[in-house]
Amino acid sequence: MNTQKISLAAGSDLKKSIEDYGESNNLSGFVVSIVGDLAKAVFQCPNQANVTSMSGKLEIITLNGTIESGKVHLHLSLSDDKCNVWGGHLEHGSIVLK
Repeated sequence: MNTQKISLAAGSDLKKSIEDYGESNNLSGFVVSIVGDLAKAVFQCPNQANVTSMSGKLEIITLNGTIESGKVHLHLSLSDDKCNVWGGHLEHGSIVLK
């Protein structure tokens, strides 16, 4: 197994950055782990028609899923400042805090 570490700048769109990295490196595989915070999270909750959007200092607890040549299917869980846990499919517009 070949592992790769990437670092994203504050203000980056998390999903788009992973898609772009996968496409530019012609990668197929899976996301093992991620560490960091989001300033904004956008995710699709199971069985909900609309996306959920949250802002603030949001701690990423897990992010995992698949990547294939720039197409991703990623599941996100995160915690807000009250330690409430949220999660669903990662969507565009989730902005890296650090």
